[in-house]
Amino acid sequence: MVDTTDVAIIGGGVAGCAVAYYLGQSGVKSIIIEREGVGNQASGYSAGGLNPLTGIGIPGPLGAFGWECFQLHLDLYDSLKEQSGIDYQHRAVAKIDLALEEPDVADLQAQVELFQGVDGFNARWLEPDEIAKLEPRIASGVLGGLYDYGNHAVDSHDL
Repeated sequence: MVDTTDVAIIGGGVAGCAVAYYLGQSGVKSIIIEREGVGNQASGYSAGGLNPLTGIGIPGPLGAFGWECFQLHLDLYDSLKEQSGIDYQHRAVAKIDLALEEPDVADLQAQVELFQGVDGFNARWLEPDEIAKLEPRIASGVLGGLYDYGNHAVDSHDL
């Protein structure tokens, strides 16, 4: 047990562990206080997606911040893996965002150009029959989908 510390961090999720990591890199002693194990709550159950081009406020007011966070993670992965010995399976992934209602179609089709305009990313619109060929378990009735590549994912439980 630590008798003294400079900073007490409440919560051992991704944010709390990141704070402890960067404080330690700066020579600041910290302790994480977590009622269960590190990453046992929301952080350990997340999908592990790193999606810098879409989301609430992206594109928009959080766009630049989201992109910077994405780039920092790309830079941090190798050093975290080396220092911790844990490979949390960071990788680029493809995904399909489904259009289930008519307004979704225009929104998702507009994202094709966004993805195609960024190095390392790509996207195309899929018609319902193309989606069924790629993933037959998707229910009929979808109106189409955005197939995009370039987002990244991690195994959040290992992280």
